[in-house]
Amino acid sequence: GNTKQTLRTNQPLLCSSAFPKEKLLVPCVVKKERESRFSTRRSFVCFQVSDCMELQLPEIGPLIQRAHRNDPTLADLDLSLRDLEDEILHELAAALKENTILKFVDICDNEISTEAFVALADALKNNRALSVLDMSNRFEGNHIGVVGAAALADALRANRSLTILDISGSDLGVDGAVALANAFEVNTALTTLGLASNSIGTAG
Repeated sequence: GNTKQTLRTNQPLLCSSAFPKEKLLVPCVVKKERESRFSTRRSFVCFQVSDCMELQLPEIGPLIQRAHRNDPTLADLDLSLRDLEDEILHELAAALKENTILKFVDICDNEISTEAFVALADALKNNRALSVLDMSNRFEGNHIGVVGAAALADALRANRSLTILDISGSDLGVDGAVALANAFEVNTALTTLGLASNSIGTAG
């Protein structure tokens, strides 16, 4: 059937009591073929703090440009934990409107503003390729609220490709959750929705 799977737990990805304090869990740049969170090819590896200082992450600008050009070799885009500014997120949204290659986009833990979130949601109305989108935030939190939720609801009514979406930690609130729920009267593509830490409560 078209039953939606909602994630109601919020397991930390970047901190664990199992690791000594002098170590830090960070995203592994090289994705490994294995089942992990959301069944994506994302894995995590433990580095010494000194190693993290030397970790070379891909430059953001060239990656966004490749998405704009519809680069056929860019199917996965991981910009998590990159302290992305609104300008970059708006550029990404513009790229997603036209891109037909990207299947997986991870921009989690970037403290997304309402304005940037609305732009990204608007891009989903036109996008017909993206399958997995992670916009969650487990630290400072996003600031989506009712306005962002309404924009996302409109996008989900039009989008037919997205199957996995995580907006955990986005300050959704009860009204935002209700606005989002109305979209599922139309959307039958989304199968997994992450909503942890959104102050929804039983009413949402």
